[in-house]
Amino acid sequence: MAQAFIFRAVGAPIQDFHTVSTRVALTPSKSGLTYREKPPQRHREHRGGIEKKYQMDILDAIQWPAMVVTVIAAWMVGSQKKFKRNWGFWLFLLSNVLWIVWGVHDRAFALIFLQLCLAFLNIRGAMKNRSQVST
Repeated sequence: MAQAFIFRAVGAPIQDFHTVSTRVALTPSKSGLTYREKPPQRHREHRGGIEKKYQMDILDAIQWPAMVVTVIAAWMVGSQKKFKRNWGFWLFLLSNVLWIVWGVHDRAFALIFLQLCLAFLNIRGAMKNRSQVST
């Protein structure tokens, strides 16, 4: 294991960089930069209580129903029956909404933009499906 040497203001080396990065913080002071112990990291349960944790878990879990709805929609869009294809496009729109909600929560801006583009294409597909003669 490679060891990094970091010197404190007094010159004593700290040998394990991982330990330094998790337990010691560099803070400015009147005499220059000094090291101090970091407070222990708080877990999710301590940030806003049980309600916030429960709310975040629900938002984290939205990706699973979004994935299931997307797969079902893809299956239905591939159908030769106009009714099933139409429902497939509407399910794709629902999956777009679910993915956007999850993307906002997770700050996945590329995913949000992709889902908006796909929603436009799904609306286009639904309109074209309506104008076709029933097969």
